[in-house]
Amino acid sequence: MSLTLENPPALEPDRLRFTRRFLLALLAGAAALALTAGWLSWRLGMEVSVEAQGFIEPQQRHLVKTSLGGLLHQLVVRQGQKVEAGALLAALEDREWQGELLKIDKDLEITRTHRREVEERLGQEQALGLAEVARAQLAGDRAQLQLEQARTEERLDTEAILGLASLHRPAAERWSVRYARTELAQRQLELSMARQRLDGLDIGRRELETLDRTREKLVQDRALLIRRLDQTLIRAPVAGTVLTADLERRPGDYLQAGESLLELAQDHHWQARVLVREEELPKVHPGQQVRLYLRAFPHLEHRIFPGQVYSIAAVPIVQGGGYEVKVLLAPEDYPLACGMSARALILVERGRIASLLWHRLLQQLGRCPGPAFYLPEAGG
Repeated sequence: MSLTLENPPALEPDRLRFTRRFLLALLAGAAALALTAGWLSWRLGMEVSVEAQGFIEPQQRHLVKTSLGGLLHQLVVRQGQKVEAGALLAALEDREWQGELLKIDKDLEITRTHRREVEERLGQEQALGLAEVARAQLAGDRAQLQLEQARTEERLDTEAILGLASLHRPAAERWSVRYARTELAQRQLELSMARQRLDGLDIGRRELETLDRTREKLVQDRALLIRRLDQTLIRAPVAGTVLTADLERRPGDYLQAGESLLELAQDHHWQARVLVREEELPKVHPGQQVRLYLRAFPHLEHRIFPGQVYSIAAVPIVQGGGYEVKVLLAPEDYPLACGMSARALILVERGRIASLLWHRLLQQLGRCPGPAFYLPEAGG
């Protein structure tokens, strides 16, 4: 016995129609995704970088040296301490220089006191000498007047006694005239002696000049000692961080003039030394931009540190190992320290995604020179 359907349901055409529509939808979605990806690859950019590991260190290291030889008396810094430019780092023993400075100060005080006494005495003697000269000058003038008066009286008396007719005859000199002439000569002698005593004050002036020269020499010696004492204080030439270890063991050591005491890393000027794998080395060139990630300052909490490739080692660190690349960081105010670990991303190419993929395809096909691929593109 068999059962037959006289009018079977028309299911097959509906399934074909659904399948066809589903496939068309898939193709349309794929096309839309492809177009979207193509549009995004043309509009959006990307960067190709080389990763390297290393550490940071200061760009410049300053060796702090002593200007004088002597015993190291005191150290006021330790390893890792930050100091400002001009800050005191250490001090040498200065008792000898302090003793010489004290002696010079005493000699200067004695010289000043002696000069003040000589100047006062010279002033008094000069005043007395001038007064004596003036008195002798006045006495001489008075004696001159007395002599002229005596001569006039003698002439009048002679004319009265002898008459005008006998004036041609010499008359004996009266006693008053002789006395006046003698008095005048004595006063002139006193005036000459007073002037000689006044001129004799030049000895005191020469003594003052000698004291002035002595004082000038002492002042020069004192200035030299002040410089020497200042040189016993060792100060930081620049702002930076102390790198030298075990400084606490140094006090009491004898330092020669010019001997290095400690090493100072200049602040805000840092560089990174990173190792680049041998197969990545052809991609790296001086001047390329670098992004540094420091473990001590996670970039999500702090920042990414920018830098630039400065130099590339010509030989590997060890045979078959990586090559050392030096990266200069931009000046930073962050409290960086020597030896902090760093991860560097060296930017070797930047551009649109489509352009980069096209260059990659051409390189794989051998139609694009290798080095040209690694030259960074402008824009993007």
